[in-house]
Amino acid sequence: MEKIKYIFERFYPYITSIALVYLLYCFEIDFLANEKLYDALGGVISFDAIVIGFLGAIMPVILSMKNESKLVKYVFENDGEELFKKYLFVTIKIGITNVVLTLAMYLHTSFTVETFVKILLYLWLLSLFTFMFCTMRSMGYMISLLFSKDMAVEYHIGSAEEGSVLSEKERAEVKSKFSDKS
Repeated sequence: MEKIKYIFERFYPYITSIALVYLLYCFEIDFLANEKLYDALGGVISFDAIVIGFLGAIMPVILSMKNESKLVKYVFENDGEELFKKYLFVTIKIGITNVVLTLAMYLHTSFTVETFVKILLYLWLLSLFTFMFCTMRSMGYMISLLFSKDMAVEYHIGSAEEGSVLSEKERAEVKSKFSDKS
């Protein structure tokens, strides 16, 4: 069950985005003809800038918590696959890609090949949806780290030799709970 949860967590932003773009393609919704397209493009660039700026600003806070909070330190030490770092980098990369595609969408009337414009539109929508879902995933983990109670202060997560007050079962539950969040 844990493996399915792990796979879902890793791939849901991409699968959900592809499904949404496919639905828009099937229903032949023409965003290019909408008079509010340029307002939407400006909003997307603002959204991207705010999220990327927030991620850049909050990273030092989380990294400083690594030294102050035993829980955050525990999560980072047990993040063998560096998922937290990967999630943040992917979110930023997709956000920058989305900004580039949004800028290209501003120039869509300059392109003479209609097929290219349609491909650009669907790539832009894909990057937009993927960025939103990746942002939700990254922010969820950041918020859970920022607002988590430092259980490691109340309960020593260390080994039995270190005087742990948790039983082996409780320690395994804490490890599984926080290793999934990293």
